[in-house]
Amino acid sequence: MLWLCRTILNARAKKNGRGSQGRVTHMHFDAAFTHRGYLLNCAPARAGDGTYQPYVVISRSSDGELVANRFFPAELRFSDEAAAIAHARDWAVRWIDASTVTL
Repeated sequence: MLWLCRTILNARAKKNGRGSQGRVTHMHFDAAFTHRGYLLNCAPARAGDGTYQPYVVISRSSDGELVANRFFPAELRFSDEAAAIAHARDWAVRWIDASTVTL
């Protein structure tokens, strides 16, 4: 497996690098990965209570074609952003592996 871990993701940040309330936003380096020819964008959604809901977008590395996107159940929340990313990544890897089984 090749993991690509240097993508900065924060769609909610304004162009000046500050969030909607004027706070400096943090860069996320561990939310994008590759696995078996697919790109996995695992940036979680932040809920109003400060928890993180896992989310993953899967696309083909070769042409960027969207393959799947998945929000996980609303009750599945993590207090730690890294844990939400890890959950989404692990699910996506299992999904890809199950989808590409060869006999």
